[in-house]
Amino acid sequence: MRIAILIVAVLCWIPLGCEASGHGPLFGLSTPVGFEGKYQFDFGSMSRRGAISTDNMLRWMISYGITPDISIGFSYPYAISGVNLVPGRSAAVMSATTDAEITASWRFLRHSTGVGSRWETTAFGGVLLPSPQQAHDFFGDHRETRGLWAGMAAGYLSRSQSLFAGIQHTRYSENDIADERPAQTAFTVSYGLRPFQKEYPAWDWRLFAELTAEHTGEVQHHGFIVAESGGDQVLLGPSILGLYKNIAVSGGVQFPIRENVGEYHEEELARFAFNVSYIF
Repeated sequence: MRIAILIVAVLCWIPLGCEASGHGPLFGLSTPVGFEGKYQFDFGSMSRRGAISTDNMLRWMISYGITPDISIGFSYPYAISGVNLVPGRSAAVMSATTDAEITASWRFLRHSTGVGSRWETTAFGGVLLPSPQQAHDFFGDHRETRGLWAGMAAGYLSRSQSLFAGIQHTRYSENDIADERPAQTAFTVSYGLRPFQKEYPAWDWRLFAELTAEHTGEVQHHGFIVAESGGDQVLLGPSILGLYKNIAVSGGVQFPIRENVGEYHEEELARFAFNVSYIF
C-alpha cells in the first residue's frame, strides 16, 4: 500500500510541461553550485503531513553565482498553515521553518575522473532570521531567535548517474527570556539516475532515491528544557528532476521509515516538496 502511495504521489508532482546543469536532488544536499554572473530564482512549496494536521509553506529564493564555484542567496517563507512537527529542512537548501535565510555555498573540490564524470565537494553556510511569519510556527508563545546553518556535501557525478552524501547542522541563539529553539543535525544520501540521457532541445529527466536522517534536540523555554520535545527520524522516498534550457522543475515525497519523536510533537506521516528554478 505504501509503495503504491509513493508511485501515485510522484506522478502527481511531475509537471506537464526545463539545459540547466547545476541542479541535483530535492531533499538532500548536493554539490552543484551555480553559474558565474547569473541569477537563479527558485519558487517552491513544502508540505508536511502530521498525524493531526498539515504544515503547508511556500518559499522563494534568489541566488547569484559570484564564480562557477561560489554563490550567495536569500530566501523568504510564506506559511499557509502550521503544525506541531519537529522543525527541519524539507528541501536541502531551503528551510521548512518560518525563518528568512541568507546563505552561501563554495565548491572547493572538483576532480575529473573521465569524460563527463567527476568528484565534487561543497561547503554551505547561512544565517537564519525570524520573520513575521513566525506566528505560524510550532513554537507558540516561544520567542524565536536568530540561528546559524552549516553543511557539507560530497558527490560523484557522471553522464548516467550520481551519488551525493551530505551533513548539515542548525543551531539557534538564546534570547533575553531564555528561550532557545532546538538544534538539529541531519544526514542525507541521494542516488540519481539519468535514464534517457537527452540533450537540449529535449527534456532531460533525472530520478533520485533520497534518504534523510534527522536528530533534533529539545526545546528550551524560559530557561527550562521541555520534556519530550526532541527526537530522531529517518525518511525515504523518490524525487524527479526535469531540465530544459534554463528552467528546472523538481518534485518528490518522503515517508518515515523510522521515527522516535517525543510527545511534544505530532508524528510525521509524509513530506512533500516541489520546486521551479529559472536562471537568468
